[in-house]
Amino acid sequence: MTTTPAEALRQFRAAARAALDIHDPDKTPEANARARRDALTRAREVLAAQIPAAVEPTGPSRAEILDAHRPVTADALAVSAREWEKVRALLDAGRRLDQIIAGASPARLGAILDNLEIMPEVLVSSEGDQIAAEFEGLIFDRLASLGDDAATARLAAEGKVAAPNAWSRVMTEALAGEVTTGAYSALYLADPEACREAQASEIPGLGDAIRRSDREQERSGPVADAA
Repeated sequence: MTTTPAEALRQFRAAARAALDIHDPDKTPEANARARRDALTRAREVLAAQIPAAVEPTGPSRAEILDAHRPVTADALAVSAREWEKVRALLDAGRRLDQIIAGASPARLGAILDNLEIMPEVLVSSEGDQIAAEFEGLIFDRLASLGDDAATARLAAEGKVAAPNAWSRVMTEALAGEVTTGAYSALYLADPEACREAQASEIPGLGDAIRRSDREQERSGPVADAA
């Protein structure tokens, strides 16, 4: 019977918890440490073998699609300049950029893209690249909502690989400890029920215990084969 990703994750968590709880009073601390390490390694190997490979969606990337909407010709640049003046006026009047993007035309979106990197909030922030990327994401979503062929095709391509890619991230993070909120969010967007299954198999304190075990092994080096 084929094991689902959710079941593989549940089995790993149970095996990892059991591995880290190993303690034989008849053995030395070194021997018990080695047993815990070996059992955790086996549990990780079993899960790693079942992690779906991440797949890149087919077709042009989001960046390539956005680049195609940046003004290039003289006419497009002239239109972009006029649209950017309107955007600046709206911003000065108190409108937020995300609100402007939500109702923008393709021409206005192109103007925003062309000027995004020189906006004050992007220039002065230490996280300027992240801020720009967030706005680019909003612009892409607006293009898709307007029926842009390339954007809608990209969303469809992303949808086809969303679940396996999300599972790949969740299961890979589980190997090292706790699964991040970002990974769970990606899985929820792809498959809400699968996300609930993944979260339901969490074992309190396991992520911290795995990381602590890894740190202890790094500090102590290879554990001796003590009986």
